[in-house]
Amino acid sequence: MSGAERITVACLDLAGTTVADGDTVETAFAEAIATLGIVPGTAAHDRAMARVRESRGRSKPEIFRELFPDEARAQAANLSFERSYDMLVDRRGLAPVPGAEHAMARLSGAGIRVCLTTGFSRRTLGRVLDTLNWWDRADLALCPQDAGRGRPWPDLVLSAALRLGVDDVRHIAVCGDTANDILSGRRAGASIVAGVLTGAHDRDRLLAAGATHVLPSITDFADLLLSTSPPALTPTPPDPRPHARARPRSCGPAHTPASPAPAGPGPAPSAPGPAAAPQRGPQPWAASPHTHPGQARRDRCDGRVRGHDRHHAPRPAGEEGDRAGLRQGRFVPMTNTLFSEPTRARGV
Repeated sequence: MSGAERITVACLDLAGTTVADGDTVETAFAEAIATLGIVPGTAAHDRAMARVRESRGRSKPEIFRELFPDEARAQAANLSFERSYDMLVDRRGLAPVPGAEHAMARLSGAGIRVCLTTGFSRRTLGRVLDTLNWWDRADLALCPQDAGRGRPWPDLVLSAALRLGVDDVRHIAVCGDTANDILSGRRAGASIVAGVLTGAHDRDRLLAAGATHVLPSITDFADLLLSTSPPALTPTPPDPRPHARARPRSCGPAHTPASPAPAGPGPAPSAPGPAAAPQRGPQPWAASPHTHPGQARRDRCDGRVRGHDRHHAPRPAGEEGDRAGLRQGRFVPMTNTLFSEPTRARGV
């Protein structure tokens, strides 16, 4: 990241990154799988849970579709997961990762907008935000239903960029605890894609997925962003020296003063009188009788005359004139979304 760039958006994962997980998510997965006949203690259960651990960070319905190719069974397993997770939250509660709330407050205070991303459904995302009272903690919260696809695809990060008005994807930083978080950030083009060791995957998995940094926790991620993001640029004060002022931009060539005549014998020059106005012939940008004044000014700047303004007849007034203008290619119809009547814009 160059010194001229500044991180403006931080995309943070929920469970395992900003929300302390423990084994809540994994327990909910085990209970959901058991409701479909894959019970603990069997080889099928061990294979299913290994697949779950490998797929952490992805959309939960997508994980169940891999485990159960039948769509009806996959939907039933996902519904069972959400119910199990709700009951576990009722029994155990939820808590932030130590320092997570302070880290988000520091980022917001530095002008970095915070987006929370998750593989949960919209319903479970709302439950987490309600339990932690985090609705005002972040600028945006997204789940796969809001973006189209979940991780490891880049849709969540790119949706955050669009909704928060990011100018360049390199101004985004991503933080997560799974390899799928890292893959999503890398595919979206974020400058910083950091893994944290407070969740599902270890350092080797995060580095293998392409993490730019592996940090102990979200607190260290905030330290990283605040140390690498340069302060906002301040305007350079003008140079007080008169000769240092820049010549104002104009459409015509710069005026070069004539060099003074060398001193020598001869009569003394007479006192300067009032300067005569320069004689100017027809200019290439001179407006034709049918040229719009604004168009003449634009033609003057680029040194050419619009052909249709010189050769076409005047546009009649009224609806007939509108149709004539459209046929001649001089007007482009535009729709004004703020008003009920259509407006016209001059063709450039």
